Amino acid sequence: MTTTNPAPARTVLLHPLHIGEIEDGVAEVGRPDTGVFVSLPEPGIEIIRDLQQGFTLDEVSERFAQRHGQPPDLDDFLTALTECGFVRQPDGQQAGGALADEPPVPGLR
Repeated sequence: MTTTNPAPARTVLLHPLHIGEIEDGVAEVGRPDTGVFVSLPEPGIEIIRDLQQGFTLDEVSERFAQRHGQPPDLDDFLTALTECGFVRQPDGQQAGGALADEPPVPGLR
């Protein structure tokens, strides 16, 4: 009998982020250590908070769909977070560094 192992649940590690108060549906999010801040709508804040709590990408997508009636475009969102420097690189690699057997999106494990 052959068994297949399910794909490992993937999570994203974020740097410590400051999340400001939500006003008019948006909040400032950023890294105080680098001075990079962006304004994100509340649904994006929800995704970041779910990631910070350690939910897998599948769980984040499911939770978002339950709240908003459709899944988020996590690939684009994670790419944007990575470009802002909010996603930690695996094993201390710098952005653009790749490790063997690592998922294609930096910071995934």
